[in-house]
Amino acid sequence: MKLDKKQLPQLVVLGVLVLACIGYVSFTVFKPPAVEMKPPEPKQAEKTDLGVATVRLTSQPIQPTAAFPDLSVPIARRDPFTVQVLPTSATDGAGKLAPVKPAAGAAKVATMASSKVPPLIPPIGSFTPTLSVLPAVQNPDPDFVLTGVILGWENVAIIRVGSSERHVVKQGQFINGRYQVLVVTSDGVVLACGSRRIHLKLGGVRNAS
Repeated sequence: MKLDKKQLPQLVVLGVLVLACIGYVSFTVFKPPAVEMKPPEPKQAEKTDLGVATVRLTSQPIQPTAAFPDLSVPIARRDPFTVQVLPTSATDGAGKLAPVKPAAGAAKVATMASSKVPPLIPPIGSFTPTLSVLPAVQNPDPDFVLTGVILGWENVAIIRVGSSERHVVKQGQFINGRYQVLVVTSDGVVLACGSRRIHLKLGGVRNAS
């Protein structure tokens, strides 16, 4: 059987309608039952075995108790050059105690005790200590003997001190750290000890000035 070209669109439309009817019938027959969404029932207080109801507490946010300062308002600044008067309490005058007067008996005891104590510092003019200055003791000079003189670019003297010491010195040096050699010549040697001068000559002759 050959189909006419004019009948082909009609058959296509008819097939689409049949498929739509079959789909609708199958959906209405096999669709699951509708489930009603009910809000959950509020839970009642749970009872324990002893019959005491337990109440569930819900936490609430804590309200701030301190008030925050308003930063939009400028803060008044204190002038450092102005004197501020501090508030004084009315009880300042009442809180001050009157000065305690010393008893007359205590004053008498103090005067009697002080009259018997001898003065620690004597009166001026009663005692004049005498000050005595002791002269400084000077050590005696040792025995110097000029035993020889060497003449040259720098003159050298040979001096014997006491009975055992012998020093070979030139001008400017010290003997025993105390006596300085001032002059060395062929005639003799001059030693200095502070402001004193000691003249030595060959042969042991010594003149001090």
